[in-house]
Formats: sequence, structure tokens, C-alpha cells
Amino acid sequence: MLEQGGKPDGFSFTLQIATSPANEQFGAVLQNMLKKYNIDMKLEKVEYGTMLENGDNGNFQALQLGWSGRLDPDQNIYDFHVTEAPNNKSRLSNPEVDQLLSDARSELDEQKRKALYDKAMAILQDEAPYIYIYHNYDKFGLSKKVKGFTYVPDGIIRTAKLDKE
Repeated sequence: MLEQGGKPDGFSFTLQIATSPANEQFGAVLQNMLKKYNIDMKLEKVEYGTMLENGDNGNFQALQLGWSGRLDPDQNIYDFHVTEAPNNKSRLSNPEVDQLLSDARSELDEQKRKALYDKAMAILQDEAPYIYIYHNYDKFGLSKKVKGFTYVPDGIIRTAKLDKE
């Protein structure tokens, strides 16, 4: 794949990471994994707020951000991949992706909607504006005294209906 990408001898780049121990460990593991392919990834530790600003301003080669995910695919893809959308840190601009995602977000038929997302994902997989590396597995405890809790697999705990005995 390096040869296909015009970099048969490898390359180097800088990844911005937040200054938490978990992010530093993640960066070190990734850095070590890439070494065997002659990819030299330098780590730049950046305060998280600054890193978000750098993402908004395009002041990065690569940066590591997280997203908890949402139940509806539109909320996981549209703002990250449509031209000039707020979370489109990669600055991707692909009119076909824009159209597919715009059509998908307004399509009511689930099968047609899925087909639109499948087409968009095939393009995005090829262009790779984002590299999805892992997904957190949410672990939490809950007292039997807590009532009204509904688990939603996006990692966000809704508290509006929580109560206790």
C-alpha cells in the first residue's frame, strides 16, 4: 500500500494528541506499530482545547480525536464528511459524497437510506479522510437504588429521567 501511495520507502508525519496518560499511551502504541513499515510518526502533545482549535483551523498533519457515536448514522457521518461541515477537520470536499449524504439524511425508506450510506462509505473508505482506530467499550456501575436509567450505546448517559429510591 505504501508503494501504491507513492511512498515505497515510508514517510514521516506528526500526530497531535491530548496530554492525558491514556492518549500518550495510545500514541506510543500506534507509533511503535507503524515503525515496522518505516512510518515515522512523531507525537506532539497538545492541550485538548488547543488541539480542537488546531482542528478547526487546519493547523495539523494528523490529530487524534474521539467521538462517542450516535444511534442514527447521519449524526456519525454528515458533519464529518460534507464539504464545509463543522466537524470536517480533514477538509474533504467531494460533491458525490455531499449529495449521497444529503439524500440519505432525508430518505425515509430504511433500505434506500442504507444503500445511500453504503455508496458514501465505499467512497470514504477509498479516500480515507479519517482513520477509525478503535471504539471504547463503555463500562459503568449502577446502584439498584437508581431508577429510570435507559442504556443507549453511544456512551452518553441521559440523566433527565434518573431518580433514586
